[in-house]
Amino acid sequence: MTRALVTGLGAITPIGLTAHDFWENLVAGVSGASQITRFDTTNMPVTIATEVKGFEAGNYMDSKGARRMSRFAQFAVAAAQLAADDAKLTLTDEERRRAASAIATGSGGAIDTMDEVLVLNERGPARVSPSTSRSWRRTWAPARFQCTWGCADRPLPALLRVRAVSTRTWRRSS
Repeated sequence: MTRALVTGLGAITPIGLTAHDFWENLVAGVSGASQITRFDTTNMPVTIATEVKGFEAGNYMDSKGARRMSRFAQFAVAAAQLAADDAKLTLTDEERRRAASAIATGSGGAIDTMDEVLVLNERGPARVSPSTSRSWRRTWAPARFQCTWGCADRPLPALLRVRAVSTRTWRRSS
């Protein structure tokens, strides 16, 4: 049996942008549901959702890198950074070479994919972002975290356990 030690926590959620705030709001019964603000809901039957509000990717990572990530990947990298900070994690170059991450995601960047479909229809295939095909995949979040931490300079093998929400474990080969 493999064991894991959780040394730090991070969370980016509709009810808190830190693990502490999330927990406090959770036990207080705070709801993250409110009117949808990320897109126009005029002709939609549902106008409420649980959106993450007040999140600024540049507070957690390089702004240039953040612009190249789907919003869900930004959440994952930010939460992982908060967990690493909470754990006071520092890695040597040797440890980076051997580092792995496990990040649970349900799906990838659906909004980014829909935006690029509009670009395809309105402006043609030459204007579609080359990162579209990878930005919607669940593996994008852990891969971006690995890159942010300098742990990935070549493709990483995925060790998968697929569930309703799956966790991707990325481990660099020695």
